[in-house]
Amino acid sequence: MKQFSYNSSPALRFALSAFEEHRQSILITPLSPKEELRLRWDALVNRLYGILTIAGYVTSKKDIAMALGQYRAKKTRGTTLTLIEGIRLAWDEIRRSWLVTDRPLTFQAVEALVSLVFPKELGLYRRGLRNSEAAIRGLLDYLAPSQEHALIRASVAFIGVLSINPFDLDSRILASLLYHLFLHTVGYDARGLIDVETLWASDKETFTKVYEAGLTKGDYTAWLEYS
Repeated sequence: MKQFSYNSSPALRFALSAFEEHRQSILITPLSPKEELRLRWDALVNRLYGILTIAGYVTSKKDIAMALGQYRAKKTRGTTLTLIEGIRLAWDEIRRSWLVTDRPLTFQAVEALVSLVFPKELGLYRRGLRNSEAAIRGLLDYLAPSQEHALIRASVAFIGVLSINPFDLDSRILASLLYHLFLHTVGYDARGLIDVETLWASDKETFTKVYEAGLTKGDYTAWLEYS
């Protein structure tokens, strides 16, 4: 794993405080079961759109919503639909297996997520993981349970995967999944309503510029403030 650093800048402390207030609002706002399910569905569609967009795929929220409907009906067609299904399955696995747990995240767990996202090209993606196994294990060891804020751990996981870059642009898909997984392990997104990728996708130029600068300099402070 490449060396990196970051510091608790005033801008980062302010961002964490603001996000914490927003999260508290999400958690305590009373919602009917119907309304919460609708908001969770909207967040899922938006999240998938953002993940695919920052990974370089061209799609729309309408197409994703339609694809998810077909997924429920067990229909498949085309590479994009298969990828949407895969990310949805990986998201379900994160919600089912990693919501509030002290289980350590292992390399095998990362492999399991990849197998859900890319089942048709699993051999290719598994080789990419295996070639980067030592670096991935190093990142997971670094991010093992600690006193660090959940958002910092999640954001370091994201840019750490991009630094290792096992799949080129598709590394951003794995990075996003690990971002949310780390939030889930401590219940930070208990309602499943946090979606950052849509905001990143709305200005891909800035998103790319900030994380690439972090990778080049080995200083993740600006990326943490941004993310």
